[in-house]
Amino acid sequence: MLGVCVAWAAMTSAVHAQPTEDRVVIPVVIESAGSGSEAFRRSELIRQAREGRFQSIEATGAKFDEGASAAPIELDAEDIDRWLDYKEAATKHLAQQDYARAAVSLKAAQEVSERAIEALNRETAMARTVLDTCLYVVMGLWETGKTARAEEQARECRRLVPQIQPTMTLHTPTVRSIIERIDRERQQEAGATLEIKSPRNGCLVRLNGLQLGTTPFIMGELIPGEYRVQVECDKDRPGRVHRIVLETDETLWIDPTLDDAVRTEPEVHLSYASQEAFSESGTRHARGLARMLGAKTIILVTPYEMDRVDRDAGAVGSVPLRADTSPLSTVDQLLRIEVSDAGPGQASRVRAGTSRAPSDRRRARKALGGSLAGAGAVSLAVAAGLYARRVNKGNDFSQTQPGTPEYASARQEWEDARLGVLVAAPIGAVLVASGEALAYSPRTRVPWWGWTVGAVGVGLLTWGVVEMATADRCARGVIVTSACVPGEEAMDRGVLLLSLGAPLAFLPVWAVTQRSKVEIQVHGAGLMVRGEF
Repeated sequence: MLGVCVAWAAMTSAVHAQPTEDRVVIPVVIESAGSGSEAFRRSELIRQAREGRFQSIEATGAKFDEGASAAPIELDAEDIDRWLDYKEAATKHLAQQDYARAAVSLKAAQEVSERAIEALNRETAMARTVLDTCLYVVMGLWETGKTARAEEQARECRRLVPQIQPTMTLHTPTVRSIIERIDRERQQEAGATLEIKSPRNGCLVRLNGLQLGTTPFIMGELIPGEYRVQVECDKDRPGRVHRIVLETDETLWIDPTLDDAVRTEPEVHLSYASQEAFSESGTRHARGLARMLGAKTIILVTPYEMDRVDRDAGAVGSVPLRADTSPLSTVDQLLRIEVSDAGPGQASRVRAGTSRAPSDRRRARKALGGSLAGAGAVSLAVAAGLYARRVNKGNDFSQTQPGTPEYASARQEWEDARLGVLVAAPIGAVLVASGEALAYSPRTRVPWWGWTVGAVGVGLLTWGVVEMATADRCARGVIVTSACVPGEEAMDRGVLLLSLGAPLAFLPVWAVTQRSKVEIQVHGAGLMVRGEF
């Protein structure tokens, strides 16, 4: 007993030896599966029950804001009008040499510029206005004898608006000479260089809102300080803002697909349109988040599975989640997986119930399911063709005169034609249903088209049952004559309709049983099903 306790303690300490800040739980929303509330609930349960072993929501949010990215600031027309009012008021006061009042208006304008520079600078004309307004501050400082601060402010203006030239006619010769000298010094001293790398080439790169190139991107002669970087593959949608403080040359890696997937409300999480989109990019995005958050391990909690992704090793393990699955035992199982130091993606072993390549497994299941469903559809089509052939044979039999040699031959051909329908139709139904079971991606709610397909299936099943129940068949032991043809064909038609309807009606039933938010419980002779339908 003592040995068991010691072994358990050693295993538990191994699972939890990793520092708290190295582990982060990230909920994953699959939009096609619903709101994702179950993923948020399970994530919070893990944090609460394993308190001290994972980053809190607050800590993750703070680290993300500090080291990752932020949603772009949006300025409405009222905000821009207010900023322009500050600028116009400052221009008026400077013309009147009222530098004190000009300083108040310029301070208000600069606060807006600093806060929302990436929004103001998106249009070249507005970016030039931002630079001109900033240089008015330089003029006010110089004219009041604060020459050192004026020089410093001019460098700050050039950092806010790199490359764009000011409207020279609006500024005094002194201000023009200062900004020209700063630009010459940047070229001579080379300044800092910023390189932007991305998995997608040809996306727009914006620096402080200015469109300066496309990925891959490199720019030198930058004044040291903070810059806001956006990579935009969709030109009509502003990218998330990545802040970087340049002191020396820096390289920044930005994945625009991660920017599209990440959300920060109500907490940091990932959102995908479908399970397929998550399977394609989830692991890469989790590793990106790990780098941004300074974490070693990311636990992804989706509606259907829980995945472990390590910053260095990549995908480590995956465990399917059902309504009766404990997220606590699942996360402990994932954390016990040992990872070798052989290099990225080299997990030393994966324990029972896990897989290092869940997306490959899903793709293989879908491929197999599609093949089975395709074979089943072919079998059903063959059954329909054989039924049509049997109908033709029945017509020939009915038109043949009894007692002739052709009569016995026509009757035998008609009877032999039935076997193909009775074999091909049920086999096709089984193959299609099996393919559906393998290829279907579980969802929190059964999609509308699933219920529609099921309704069509129920209609076909009902039709088939009616055909078979009302068929006027000849009694057993009676010699088969042409009078038996309509009744036997109705039975064949019923078999074909049942075979067509069964896999269609099966689809929503299977979808319900695969849903993560459905519970099936047995109480004595009763069966209770709970969940969202």
